[in-house]
Amino acid sequence: LDRIEDDTAGASKRTKSRLGVAARLAKVAAGMRMLRAVGRAIYSAGGALDLTGFGGTPIRWHSGHSTLRTHHRGESTLRKSNGEPRPSRAVRMCCQTNRDFGRAWGSVRLSICDSDNEKDDADPAIDGDCGVFTDGATPEGRVLRVIRSIISDLDVPRHLQKPFNPILGETARHELQLVGGCKVKSVIEQVSHHPPITAFHCDGDGDWVIRGYFQPRPRLLGVHAVEVEMLGRRMWEVGPRDRREIYESDYCGFVWKFLPRMKTKIAPQTWFVECKQTMLRAEVTHGSRRSMKGRVFNVLKPSETLFAIDGAYDSRVFVKEPSMTKIHVLYDAEEAAAAEEVEADVAFELPGDEKSSERVWGSVIDAMNRGAWDEAQAGKRRVENAERKERQRRKDAGEGPWRPRFFEDVDGDWVLRRSGDEPRGAP
Repeated sequence: LDRIEDDTAGASKRTKSRLGVAARLAKVAAGMRMLRAVGRAIYSAGGALDLTGFGGTPIRWHSGHSTLRTHHRGESTLRKSNGEPRPSRAVRMCCQTNRDFGRAWGSVRLSICDSDNEKDDADPAIDGDCGVFTDGATPEGRVLRVIRSIISDLDVPRHLQKPFNPILGETARHELQLVGGCKVKSVIEQVSHHPPITAFHCDGDGDWVIRGYFQPRPRLLGVHAVEVEMLGRRMWEVGPRDRREIYESDYCGFVWKFLPRMKTKIAPQTWFVECKQTMLRAEVTHGSRRSMKGRVFNVLKPSETLFAIDGAYDSRVFVKEPSMTKIHVLYDAEEAAAAEEVEADVAFELPGDEKSSERVWGSVIDAMNRGAWDEAQAGKRRVENAERKERQRRKDAGEGPWRPRFFEDVDGDWVLRRSGDEPRGAP
């Protein structure tokens, strides 16, 4: 290809045309060879090729941030009623969680929706009077609120772009000032490189905590799709400080489809929420067109459904008690969107933190923003090579296992060390 392009520079117009066609055919042939090589690799891997350790992503395929910033900076595919995009998943989830588990959590009804306080003429089965329907003071009300917090977080990447793989020990900090005064402080750290595991801790002014860890595992499915499985756990710690309840949940993965047209969707899988103190568990399964179905039950009586869940996360999700005929609105996307307002949204780094995400990838992102792709690719390569050299240095020096600065592994769960003053607020 380089030879053809060099020959084209000094050729006549007719010759240039022939050489141009030859160049295009050569590129098609190169693409076909690449597809055949990928196909052989996928076949050898049993139909799905693990891309976790793949380091050859072209710089133009990258988003302008690290994996640590995806939850905060990723653009939403969801829209408000006026057509404007909804805020990031971090903003949506923190706003919803604070509305449900803020200081008034014990006195607020389950419904956040005005629509659940009014008759629905289109569907008379939808209850217009909450009546004695379970609220936040009951275990059933609290597990439904955690489910609602997870629903507010459901989304898929808007763009087919890969975030940078964080280096070991890379950190990110984030603070949200919610309307009403609550400050949500977050600290995130890359605690493992092989496999890539990210730990996080998000504190809502001491009223509630969302913490956990995640491990993305991308796989190439044939030559038509990439599936990103999200391994790990996340915990909601809610309730008065003297009697906190912990709700454990896993994650939803997603699928990028290339053919017959480009689109992204949540993987057809089931996620759960469980509280060991109350013995309540929910299981929710995703279907087509953003639909979801699930149920809440007591783990001691798994065959008895306490609540049935049905709806779509981009519109409305309903909950129904099997013994009742009325249906209640658990989540209304339009009305939730109207309350997703923040007074301040700050991603920051502390002075002198050489492992902050902005310090690690700043020059690369700056080059990408200027369109200097060769410079950005070279910068990305420098970061990755420096990480490999540091890993080899630790190995040659016989150093013990690397120790994260802010998190520790407690029986397979990554938790924030309590010796410091993390998470910190923005300076």
